[in-house]
Amino acid sequence: MHPAASTTSDTTTPITIEQLLFDDLTRPPAPAPLLPPAIAMMTGITIDAALHPPLLAYAVTTIAAIVFTASRNLRHGTTIAVVFTAFTFGAVLHDHQTRHRPSSHIAFHVGSERSIARITGTIITEPNTPQRDTGIFGRWTFRPPATRFLLDTHSIDTRQGPALVTGPISVSVNGQTHNITRGQRVTILGTISTYTPPANPGGFDYRQWQIRRGIHAHLRTNPANITIDPVQPAGMHRWIARWRNLTSQLLLGPDPTDLSHDQQLIQTMVLGRRTAVTSETEDLFRRTGLTHYLSVSGAHVGVVASFVWFLTRFTGRSRRNTAIIVLIALMSYAALVDPRPPIFRATIIGIVFCVGLILRRRSTGANTLALAAIILLTMRTTMLFEPGFQMSFAAVAGIIFLRSPIYGAFKRTLITHGLRIDRSTLPGNNPRARLRRVVHTLIATSVYGISAFLASAPVAGFHFDHIAPLGPIASLLVFPLFALTLFSGVLTILVGILIPIAAPLFQAITNTAASALLLETRLIDHVSPNITGIPAGIVRSLYFAIVLIAAANARIGSYSLWTHIKNRLPANPIRQRTIARVIVAGTFATCTAFPFVAHRTATPNALSITHLAVGAGTAAVIQFPDGTTWIYDCGTRRAYDLADRTVIPYLKHAGINRIDRLIISHPNLDHLNGVLNLVDNFPTGPVTINHHYEHHMAGDSPDRLLLAALQRRNHPVDKIEDIDLTTIPDTNIERLWPLADLPPTEPANESSTVLRITHANQSILIPGDIEQYAMDQLLNHHADQLTADVLVLPHHGSSEKNTARFIATVNPTVCIRSTHQRWDETGDQLLDAIAGRPVFSTADHGAVTVRLDPSGITATAHWADKRPPLHIPRAENPQDTSIKP
Repeated sequence: MHPAASTTSDTTTPITIEQLLFDDLTRPPAPAPLLPPAIAMMTGITIDAALHPPLLAYAVTTIAAIVFTASRNLRHGTTIAVVFTAFTFGAVLHDHQTRHRPSSHIAFHVGSERSIARITGTIITEPNTPQRDTGIFGRWTFRPPATRFLLDTHSIDTRQGPALVTGPISVSVNGQTHNITRGQRVTILGTISTYTPPANPGGFDYRQWQIRRGIHAHLRTNPANITIDPVQPAGMHRWIARWRNLTSQLLLGPDPTDLSHDQQLIQTMVLGRRTAVTSETEDLFRRTGLTHYLSVSGAHVGVVASFVWFLTRFTGRSRRNTAIIVLIALMSYAALVDPRPPIFRATIIGIVFCVGLILRRRSTGANTLALAAIILLTMRTTMLFEPGFQMSFAAVAGIIFLRSPIYGAFKRTLITHGLRIDRSTLPGNNPRARLRRVVHTLIATSVYGISAFLASAPVAGFHFDHIAPLGPIASLLVFPLFALTLFSGVLTILVGILIPIAAPLFQAITNTAASALLLETRLIDHVSPNITGIPAGIVRSLYFAIVLIAAANARIGSYSLWTHIKNRLPANPIRQRTIARVIVAGTFATCTAFPFVAHRTATPNALSITHLAVGAGTAAVIQFPDGTTWIYDCGTRRAYDLADRTVIPYLKHAGINRIDRLIISHPNLDHLNGVLNLVDNFPTGPVTINHHYEHHMAGDSPDRLLLAALQRRNHPVDKIEDIDLTTIPDTNIERLWPLADLPPTEPANESSTVLRITHANQSILIPGDIEQYAMDQLLNHHADQLTADVLVLPHHGSSEKNTARFIATVNPTVCIRSTHQRWDETGDQLLDAIAGRPVFSTADHGAVTVRLDPSGITATAHWADKRPPLHIPRAENPQDTSIKP
């Protein structure tokens, strides 16, 4: 089914799928009167979010536009008036929803620091326990499960007393909870706080993302601190919760806590529980360009609607009655899955299409898409900035506006090679005609997939820095198993309700289909190339080129931009196509060249070292004056992809497009578990270890696993003792530790590579995780080499018996601490050892950057409001030996 399909009669002659596809591909874009106000509304929302102009400016602009069009009696005066009105409506609505909350809103009762609170509210989303990011180091990374849900708040008890509140908050429960469901009213005791901004430059702004969803606070608690109200109010949330619990039990069995990979995939694809799958499965689908099959979207709604449609029509029902049944099925399915923009969009389109069938009215794709956008943005304007909304609407818009020119290109190519596909070749039952219909069906299906891919690929590249070039082909290959999994899953639910004894048979079919789907996806992953690290200019170029094509094929009423342009071009069709191609190519080239012109490079005469905030771990990016970039360690104890979420976003933010060397100081998980993903997804030079690395490798350990994985990838690995550290100009790099005779009985921390880097007669000492033994050896035998202007505190700032002596010998002007421990949790022993020197801590201040240049030392924190920048001129630097007393 397609929104543009004719709905004039129930008794028309049956049309084959091939004919329906042919008519849809060759039909010119239909008028879409709702498209201009939808675009204007999005523009108003975007401008208000970016510039925050006063509301009076919108009103004056709109009134002036309406008066101007009325006085000039313009041909499209009504359209112009509607467009400006929609623009103002979107801007004012965004202003109201984001900056004018009621005084009772929960945001006004929460501060940036954690505080204890007791909150009563109603659970409005299904509690779920996300599968933790694991990767190849998953079995060494422990993180207890956590249950998450949204709570619609009613009241809050704090130290200031009780208060009635409104608005949702996010709740995280340390552990799994099986006795709470959506729709229940609960009282929760826990610690509440607002979200913090990203701790690293270029990092994902989770705080802004939550605020755009209308969530301003976060509550942490334990299962024992949740009390279920014995008197539960009746409401829509409880009915939806019961429906979801029933379908989950029918599909997955009575115990949904211990599911296989196949069942996790079924739970995600059929029930829309995106957090059910593991990070490995999610990465697999992302690499192959099949993420849209995981996130319940238009494809899922379309498959369910088609299944119900053909099943109902098979029983002999009329189109109108079938449309009513499909309408009920769509609303039931929307209540079954998690509420997301793609589901809302697809459901609204399906409802409009069904209503059109019931009323015998024809609905157009562009108009229906515009209506869906207006409805969703009216509900919540910030949905416009979410990747799910953008990708969902971009894919459908691509199908609507790009399918005709792409099909035309296919058709011209076939004619060039002597093949002819047109309306006259479709009828007939002889083998030749059937073959032509099969070929045409494959071409038509491919056109839809390519159209959606071209429109959504720039959005995916922008948000996720990843494009799977074989995504359309992979989607086409996987679609049969995807449809079978979804079909059998829906049948399992229906049969389980009507004939419970037969449900296990359909459960087995669903599990088999999901298993085959996973296997096929893994096979595609082995042969599918991936484009990662995409320059912003390429994404921008793709976007503008696609927008130009879509705009040229759009019709607003009787007006077509391409027709308008053609009327002013030379009459020769060849010249017209040439000019159009020049316009698209020029736009593409201009947008591609821009980021390379504006690309940031290393600052001359400056050495900078950035310690990223990675919690308990270390990841330091060293940028030398000549543009060379090293990374010292890349690891954390946190159970997430450090490279993808922290390191690579920072590198792109800093304009770094290659890592020349990656040093692993010593074989500990919190210093190396991000290395492999960094090597796989970012251009990286040799991985450098020291001679003692292999001495500390156990039989089955993450450090041994890392070396084996690098060897399988043929990635170069060398030893720091064997490389020349004098090749970087204007910089002196000294390796002070470990020595060759380090006893093998000492722990791995004592074998950390210690570097002293000097530039502009100023130096920084990076000691890794050395402890008492290594510090003693350095103090006794290399004390004259330890002096440095900047000291990274050893072992994340832990205290040993000789820590105070070590710091005093180094005598730094500034100290850096890479840790998860906040300053107010630090013991007095370290505070005494630092002796009042300024300290920048990643736990308290976010990422810390120290810059050494001829003017002196500059230390800056990413959270500058918590730690102002510090500049120490060379004249005040006690370590600067170039300044004579």
